[in-house]
Amino acid sequence: MIYVFLVDTGTMMTFDMNLALENVSVLKEVIHRAMKVPPEKQVLLISGGEALDPNLRVCQYSAGTDTNPIFLFSKTTIEGQDPPPPSIDYGTDTDLKDQVEGALNMPASYNTVVARAQLAQQFHEHSRDQTRTCQQLVHDQHLQQQGWAAVVANLEDIVADFRSKFESFEQSFNDYLTGREEKFKILENFDEDLKLLAKIPVLSALLGKRSNPEVGKVEEIDETAEDGRDGEALERKPHLSLLDWISAKDSQSDVQQIAQLCYRGLTQISEGTLTQLASEVSAVTREADRPQMKEIKGLGERLFGLEQLMHEANKIVQEQNNFAQ
Repeated sequence: MIYVFLVDTGTMMTFDMNLALENVSVLKEVIHRAMKVPPEKQVLLISGGEALDPNLRVCQYSAGTDTNPIFLFSKTTIEGQDPPPPSIDYGTDTDLKDQVEGALNMPASYNTVVARAQLAQQFHEHSRDQTRTCQQLVHDQHLQQQGWAAVVANLEDIVADFRSKFESFEQSFNDYLTGREEKFKILENFDEDLKLLAKIPVLSALLGKRSNPEVGKVEEIDETAEDGRDGEALERKPHLSLLDWISAKDSQSDVQQIAQLCYRGLTQISEGTLTQLASEVSAVTREADRPQMKEIKGLGERLFGLEQLMHEANKIVQEQNNFAQ
């Protein structure tokens, strides 16, 4: 069986083992049919914080057992206004008070001994069932804590990857800033460069021949119908300049417009942009690193206290069993 634990409500679900050979996307569809949680609203994590890739097989992940289940989070529940209803099976709740009072009023006889022994056995069985239910509830809360730990681990991985990508971006941005003034100078003199290109006549070889890098020689090429029309138009123009030839090769773009776009980009993307972005990144990572974001205060103490109560309850159940013998 494949075990999937819905952390929102503390519900353990089991699915056919054959799903281990299917992609995670198939498992999500099965979960959708069973739990009515749309696949796009499902978040599947394993212990350690790794998210399941829908395109990989389920068996590629070392999870899915009863002690190490796949943790499921429903974004529908998280995004909702109201908390999800609890999914708890308390078992049968038998009221033995009337039977106890009746046994106390019975006369001293063999039948009274038998009735009271049977009543003691009922107490033992009832307490055993209640203890088993409590143990399951405590176990589910431990799994919820593990699911939260998986979320925290996933968050830490995302933050670490985010920091790494920002550092790489920051390095590239600093490289850009280093040559920014030089690029400004190039663009400031670009009009002079365009005037110079307009004076340089184009070589006839550029209109009908090109270099073949594979054989290392100049060869004749067959122009397409569109290129042929462009070439004929260029050949008919007297004193064709290199600027005209460049512009004709890319009729969708204007050299002057491209230069203006570059200049506008250099003006807008300045050192202040990086400073502001670095401040925002620092604020986000600082919030993600806050202990209050990662730790549910008092949860560890609560679970420890529940374990202590379960230990005491098991002792009482054993004592009742001894009395019932």
